[in-house]
Amino acid sequence: MFHLRSGSSSNNNSQPVLFEIRIKSSYKNIILIKGSEYEAPSIYLSGSLVFSLPEQMSVFKINLKLIGCFKLDFMEVLTHNNRITSSNPVKANVTTLKYEWDNLLVSNEGSIITGDYAASTTNTNTTNTSSTSSSSSSSTTNNNNSNNSAQNFSATNQSTTASNSNSTSNGSTSNSNNNNNSITNVSSHNNNRQKQKPSRLKRPGAPTTLQLPESSINNTPFENVKTPTGSNIFVLPKGNYELPFKCVLPGNLPETIEGLQSGSMMYKFEASLMKSSSLLKHNHFIKYKYLRIFRTLSPNDVALSEDVSIENTWPGRVQYEVNIPRKAIPIGGSTPVNIVIVPLKKGLKLGKISAAVVQHYVLKDPNQTIYDHDDVIYDCELPPISMDSFPSDRWSINATIVIPSDLKSCTQDCDLKDGIIKVRHKLKFKIKIVNAEDGHLSELRAKLPIILYVNPKYKIYGRNIDLDHNGKIHIKPGMVPLF
Repeated sequence: MFHLRSGSSSNNNSQPVLFEIRIKSSYKNIILIKGSEYEAPSIYLSGSLVFSLPEQMSVFKINLKLIGCFKLDFMEVLTHNNRITSSNPVKANVTTLKYEWDNLLVSNEGSIITGDYAASTTNTNTTNTSSTSSSSSSSTTNNNNSNNSAQNFSATNQSTTASNSNSTSNGSTSNSNNNNNSITNVSSHNNNRQKQKPSRLKRPGAPTTLQLPESSINNTPFENVKTPTGSNIFVLPKGNYELPFKCVLPGNLPETIEGLQSGSMMYKFEASLMKSSSLLKHNHFIKYKYLRIFRTLSPNDVALSEDVSIENTWPGRVQYEVNIPRKAIPIGGSTPVNIVIVPLKKGLKLGKISAAVVQHYVLKDPNQTIYDHDDVIYDCELPPISMDSFPSDRWSINATIVIPSDLKSCTQDCDLKDGIIKVRHKLKFKIKIVNAEDGHLSELRAKLPIILYVNPKYKIYGRNIDLDHNGKIHIKPGMVPLF
């Protein structure tokens, strides 16, 4: 995970024995949003970056990013008269969200850098670029003598030019730190000039090097300390650290889609501990973490209580009705189904009944080209039923449809921002009717719209996601439990 370059400093070869991103959530590494993108409130996300230093280390800053990426990767197949005429690769990789905490040593709040959601978000990491002004030197030609020495900071071997040097001439005192930066004439026989006083740590206007007095920190150690951009160095003693972070994300954030074969929407954290010895990336400690963001139905959603039914008449043959008690079905759950058939002609018998859940999804690339596809994610055949169990004038069949519990087999209903991914489901039935006189088979077909959603009360399994040392997401074989 860590690739380091050796250096001359004694602590250049050291690395944290622990470097981990931890999310505060009721569900491991999962953020659950209640409600659709049109009704969901803002999302509060918090956690901490935990690391342990085996020895003292000088750090430039500790940075954290949350990155959301929309990806397309499939072959578009063109056909004519049911024959494949050509195939074209379709690829896209778009960063839809980038939220950054510039330096967790200074602030636990960040800001949105990239994304359509930044309009109402302001940057909370405002950096004070003002620095201490240095006074002009006296008319003495040697600026490196002991009376004009700079205060040395041993941790970084960097010096800060002292200000407010006072010199005396003919018994009178002249201040060289005037607003017009004028030079004070000093008599050659005056050997009693006062030595410059070292700069002190002040807020704002902190010096270059900031020394942490004690280890085992579980908060933001240099909160509200303003330093010139790019010039601050933080000396962290040996010990354990837990740097908190927090943010408020918009409620219309696209949710995680990881099960479709052709497109995905995924999120990851990237934490970087940047050593002061070099700003080169290979001298940083970098850690990645996969984050899932799912959307669930709000408790008052009408789809949780309304039933769905379809009824129709085949003139001269049968009347039928198919009903389910709720339109919304949790992934990993099931739904009862009731089928009622009223024969309008004598000599009819009930044949095989099959059911299927069909998943339809639409993808849109950055050029606004739309692609769609259908998958059967579940199908079954109901057990045969003896006609002796039915009254002659009304056939009633009860069955249970089970929804797959893994996100590789089925994806939750969604409509991501700007229509980049849209997923819908339907429950389809085929009912065969047999004419006993001549054995002729007829088929009734019915389709019910349903909503598949994520419910943490049901066991759900997600893809086995792995991030390599460059932060690239790979999908490994197998599934992992989510709820």
